[in-house]
Amino acid sequence: YCGRNEMDVATLDRFVLLEMDYDKDLETKLIPNEPLKQWGEKIRKNITKNKLERILSTRKLQALNSLMNEADFTMKDIENHYFMGWSADEKSKALAY
Repeated sequence: YCGRNEMDVATLDRFVLLEMDYDKDLETKLIPNEPLKQWGEKIRKNITKNKLERILSTRKLQALNSLMNEADFTMKDIENHYFMGWSADEKSKALAY
């Protein structure tokens, strides 16, 4: 999660920080579109690998799935929508194979 303001060390010292992954079983139920799920997994992997301060939440994947189902968005439309506001460098790192 990328907050607007970075927490200071004294605040962070009060918490135990744990890494948590997304619930794949839940996402399979909520997002039946297999190409979209595979795309999302690739984006998440590249976000982590490149230490980008970005996220692709289950909620966002659900919204993108709805755009594909209800507004006839293509995968290209989905990419354009999702990467709006990203720098060219961030986008290229997130899309790398």
